[in-house]
Amino acid sequence: MEKKKSDSYLPWILIPIGGLIALAGAYLVYFLLFRSLQRFFINQAQPVFTPMALRAGYALILWLAYAVFYRSRASDLLKAMFLPAPMATTIIAFMILFYQNAALGFALAFLVSGLVLLFLARRRKPWFYYYAAVLSLGAALFYGWPAA
Repeated sequence: MEKKKSDSYLPWILIPIGGLIALAGAYLVYFLLFRSLQRFFINQAQPVFTPMALRAGYALILWLAYAVFYRSRASDLLKAMFLPAPMATTIIAFMILFYQNAALGFALAFLVSGLVLLFLARRRKPWFYYYAAVLSLGAALFYGWPAA
């Protein structure tokens, strides 16, 4: 059966839209979690949590959730659309953590990206996973770029 020509254009459209929605959803959940924890715990004399610990824990939870989703029977296109959420969240967490040392933040951003790309290459994933990873890096760098 011959592939429709429009099928090859579908990832070019769906990956940025779906990735942006996944990233926005992940950010919204993080924001609501942060505000809830801040309301209940930050006003104490000894704060129970720090924002960086929350960011790191949240990124880890997103990676674990993505690993479960990655092993599901969902389509590769759908899996690629959700890749930006854990990847960009991790990069943004590093960029914020090392805000005063931007070079280290950028190095860690590219390290995370390289590890993701290496994983995708070893698994021989279709091209649109790489496209999603590059868009994730771009979105994370845009968000975490140090102010002048």
